[in-house]
Parts: sequence; structure tokens; C-alpha cells
Amino acid sequence: MKQLLILIFLTNSLLSFSQKTEGVATYEITRKLNIKGRPGMNFDFPDEQKTLRKLTFKDSISIWEVIHKENDVSQNNGFSFRFVEPDNKLYIDRAAKNVKEKKDFLGKTFLIQSDLKPLKWHKTSEVKKIGDYFCQLAAFRDTSKTIQAWFTPQIPVGFGAEKYGDLPGLIVLLVVDEGKTIYSLKDIEFKHIDEIKAPEKGKKVSQEEYDKIVEEKLKNRGGLFDFYKED
Repeated sequence: MKQLLILIFLTNSLLSFSQKTEGVATYEITRKLNIKGRPGMNFDFPDEQKTLRKLTFKDSISIWEVIHKENDVSQNNGFSFRFVEPDNKLYIDRAAKNVKEKKDFLGKTFLIQSDLKPLKWHKTSEVKKIGDYFCQLAAFRDTSKTIQAWFTPQIPVGFGAEKYGDLPGLIVLLVVDEGKTIYSLKDIEFKHIDEIKAPEKGKKVSQEEYDKIVEEKLKNRGGLFDFYKED
């Protein structure tokens, strides 16, 4: 009965909540790491990485961008370790089902254009309050990972972290593979957005072509430590 009452509240909240469909949301990403150094290295790599992303949205369009943090350096046994994030951008037009993604990789910029694939969400009856918002749980599983999304109809826009969205409310919390990666809404500001422009610069490639380029480069790349693996 309690869950039913909360679900009724979530539905009815759309009638009283102001219809704000544009603004900027900030997410914190916590990603578990398993970085293995070369034998003999006297350095303990961090267990997790925290980064920030900005989601700008208006009507059916959004863009997902990196927020660079200053002095993001780990110190350990006299060594400095810095996470350097490329200036990637993810543009989505959900009405046109169009995706444009700018990716920087090893000094080169690529532009990947693709169709937005529908996500087969299963909305559950599970609800909980996260911060100031009452949220409902939706989930799905693809061939490689499980996704859990807590969305709130109190913010009636179909956006969320990365490419995830198309739910009847903003995604407040997104959990990938039982917590290996977690996206948490930290702040949201509703304001007028003049225009969201799609990225245009970069070598145009398909997703398959880009994946092949990355795979070949990583095979031939040397370094002080192996690339991290997410167990």
C-alpha cells in the first residue's frame, strides 16, 4: 500500500511540478578500478576514480561533456598519478533518434555518428527517495552488462547519464554492473538554453571503425603499466 501511494504521488507530481524542460545537470561518476602495475613498482594505484560530467538539455536534445577538475593528482610513495580525461562530447537528439559523439584518442579527434538504439527498460514497482526526489527503479540487461536506473517524474525530462534515458523522468542514479560504475546526480539548474550544437570537428568514422582503431592502437601501445581491467 505504501509503494502504491508513493507511485500515485509520483504520477500526480507531474500535475503540480513546473514543466521545466531545459537546464544543466551535474553528475559524479564513481568507477571501480583494478590497475596492475609492472612488477617492482612501489606504487599503490587508487581503487576507484571519481569524475564529473555535465548534461545540458533542451526539449529533445542533450549534450554530455567532461568537467575537468583542477589538481586531480594522487600521491603515493613519492609518485604522482594523474587521471587525464579526453575532451569527449556526446550529442543526442532523441526526437530524431540521432547520436553524434566526439572522441579524442591518442592525439586524434574522431566523430562518430549513429542511430539512437531503443532501450528495453523494465519499470519496477520499487521506489525510494534519493536526495530531494522520489524515484522509481527501471532496469535492463544487454549482452554484456546490467543497468539499473532510478528516475524521478518530479523532473519530467527523458534524459540521463551517457546514452541512457527515454524514461518518464530524469535519471537521478544509474548503477552499472552492480556498482562497478555509478552515476549520481549532484546538482541541477533549470535555465534557458539558447541552442545545443552538435560536435562537427573530427574524422568521421562508424562505431565499428573506431572500435577497430582503438583495439589496434592498444595492442601496440607500450607503457609503465598495463591498462586497467574492470573485473
